[in-house]
Amino acid sequence: MAEPLTDSAASSSFRASLLLVFLNAGTQVLFPAAACHLTAQEAAHTAAVVSRLQLQQHLTPEEDEQLQMFQRQLRLSAVEFSVCGLFRIDLPFVYAVVGLFATYLIMLIQNTRPGLVGESVEGSKSTDVTVITPIDAE
Repeated sequence: MAEPLTDSAASSSFRASLLLVFLNAGTQVLFPAAACHLTAQEAAHTAAVVSRLQLQQHLTPEEDEQLQMFQRQLRLSAVEFSVCGLFRIDLPFVYAVVGLFATYLIMLIQNTRPGLVGESVEGSKSTDVTVITPIDAE
């Protein structure tokens, strides 16, 4: 028969499952954002390749015209991915999400440790709490 978990075992189990949840959510954001970023970089690289092709001397006038139209199209329609136009999906977005996850993970871990209000820890000194109430001005 399995023994019940102690408070510290339950707390570390909670922390481990919380970490797994954040890692799973992080990878679900990271991989699509990395793909969007790499696609946008490749589009910028394509514009540079088209510019180099235009500098070559052996192009026919028709090929040169096609390359000019393609370069104009690349310049006027930048490749970027967004969520309903609210924010772009790229690496700065990933950095912001990682910072958000790290902040909330730290807050959750700090708030699940023993010694919070209402809990007693062996060997700790209790302190009196003074509640300040406003005085009604009459």
